[in-house]
Amino acid sequence: MENNHDLNSAIQATISAALRNQNASTGQTLVLPEYHGIGNSISFKSWYTKCMNLFEAFAIKDEIRMVANLKLQLRGTAETALTTFLINNPNEQLFNTQIFYEKLYPFFIDPSYPQVLRRKLQLLSQTGSLSDYISSEANLMGDFKGISDAERIYLFKYGLDNKFVDILNLKNPETFMEAINIISKHGTALDMRLAQNHIQKSIENSDAMDIDINKITIMDNKNYEYNLKFELLNDSYAPDTFLYSINGAEVPIHVAGRVGRTYLNNNMVCWNCGLPGHRRANCNKLPIQHNKKGGYSFNQNSYNNRKPSRNYNSNSYGNKYNRRDYYNNNEYNFSGNGPSQ
Repeated sequence: MENNHDLNSAIQATISAALRNQNASTGQTLVLPEYHGIGNSISFKSWYTKCMNLFEAFAIKDEIRMVANLKLQLRGTAETALTTFLINNPNEQLFNTQIFYEKLYPFFIDPSYPQVLRRKLQLLSQTGSLSDYISSEANLMGDFKGISDAERIYLFKYGLDNKFVDILNLKNPETFMEAINIISKHGTALDMRLAQNHIQKSIENSDAMDIDINKITIMDNKNYEYNLKFELLNDSYAPDTFLYSINGAEVPIHVAGRVGRTYLNNNMVCWNCGLPGHRRANCNKLPIQHNKKGGYSFNQNSYNNRKPSRNYNSNSYGNKYNRRDYYNNNEYNFSGNGPSQ
């Protein structure tokens, strides 16, 4: 017992001297996290890594001083494990931090850790994006090697969104990295298709396409400014719907109702031909409407069920946004333009 007491006294004296030298030279106090052994909130490796990062931040390079600081932070069963190691190995000297880590690490391996890890992986759930879920799984796994790829994929699918689980079941990857690559590639494409379907459903529902009329900025007819830059991408995106690039973002606008028409009109965009630069009142293109058969037809109320003459609006022929003439199966006849922009 006397030998143990002398050994502990020598350790404490060395540590105290090292800390006094450190504080005297830098004027700062190094505060390292404590480690209590198996059952601690962080692993021995994580604790060691944090301490080494702090040593680097304080520009401490002296290995003996660093080892002394590490010993000082051991508490409870961790301190007992260090004392036991020194008693059983009197010839072993912990000269540097690497030896300190290699000699003591085996004392702090939790035999129940694999079971605890598996339980945590089973409780993991995808509540956000796919990348967040992958990151959370990687943080739990750390550098743990005692699990096969097949079991890791199995546990990974526990909290994964069903659509990604279906992809993995279909592809049946052999390695975990292959599984990540598969769902990253196919998952992105799937999300894009779902987003496109959502847009199409929103277009069919006129209420979903409503725009807050209070947020519309009314511009002067003569001296307007392009606060919003409209570019027509597709004039037949869907029934009564134009697809625009508004300040770089693709936005479909439904013009069958009052809200969409008012929005375009206030931003100097024609809701008849879809072109920016003029309003509907100044447009000389044929008014058209989408019929129930999936094609476009001329407005019968305006033209008395008569097809317009061939020379209608012929002076404006040639615009790249021409509507199609479904009467004669001619893609560009009788199409016309809005005013020059």
